Amino acid sequence: MHNDSYDVVIAGFKRCARTLPYITPFLKGKRDQAILMKAFVDSRIEKGKYTEWSKEDLDLCQAIQLLNKRGDERILRDYMPVSSDNGDDDIVRAHLRA
Repeated sequence: MHNDSYDVVIAGFKRCARTLPYITPFLKGKRDQAILMKAFVDSRIEKGKYTEWSKEDLDLCQAIQLLNKRGDERILRDYMPVSSDNGDDDIVRAHLRA
């Protein structure tokens, strides 16, 4: 059985901020990246178009990049909302190349 998949390209922080809450629940492989992206775009919208990137902004970008890589498993605890419903302390697992 074949599952349909789609590639969606959304340009612009405001468009991303409006769209991500609608599509994130349906994502299977990139849900963690979508949650981090929402935090990043919200931060950038709040600060304004021409302000310098803060350490938090850079950390969010790095966390997304780490999640997009494959390899050894690492845990990113500082960037995801805490969810205690499953009892698992590991919030996000990223795969890194050695």
